[in-house]
Amino acid sequence: MCPLVLTYFLCVLQTSWQPLPSLGGKRHLPQPSGPHSVGFVDVLTPGGDGDGVGGVLARLLYPTPEQCLKEHSRWPAWTEDRYLTGMLSFMQSVLARWPSWAPRSEYYGMERLRPLSPYLPHAGFPALFRAFVGRVHVPIVEGAAPLPPPTEDGWPLVVFSHGLGCSRTTYSRVCYDLVI
Repeated sequence: MCPLVLTYFLCVLQTSWQPLPSLGGKRHLPQPSGPHSVGFVDVLTPGGDGDGVGGVLARLLYPTPEQCLKEHSRWPAWTEDRYLTGMLSFMQSVLARWPSWAPRSEYYGMERLRPLSPYLPHAGFPALFRAFVGRVHVPIVEGAAPLPPPTEDGWPLVVFSHGLGCSRTTYSRVCYDLVI
């Protein structure tokens, strides 16, 4: 549920004084907690008119023998401007018309954010976000070679949907920690 993501972003903004790890001048989310480094590829399925419009963009994560720390030049940004602006639009919609099924008491800071929400500018929001959080990268390696599976059965498969109002980068840490 994406109001949880908003709550997470609010917590990040409130605790932005706590430094994230940094490597090679790049601030990044914590390293994957599993025994392997994580590789990824982004895949866009064909859309209705053949040019990708209406297709599905998915991020595939998998174990890799490549060392994540040595490949930090291939780490993706955690947030992109268009996704930050999209999440702001979603947040403003939710705050304007709070869903009846979502208990307000479980979402930290929502009541304090509601009066400010209409005044957050879409054009400047990504810069404002980065002023508080900085440019953060995800410690996964783009296009890395997959690690051969340990058995002939292959690797387990997990399908994770980020939910309404989010993007494939929102739950990056959750997903890369699921990689065995």
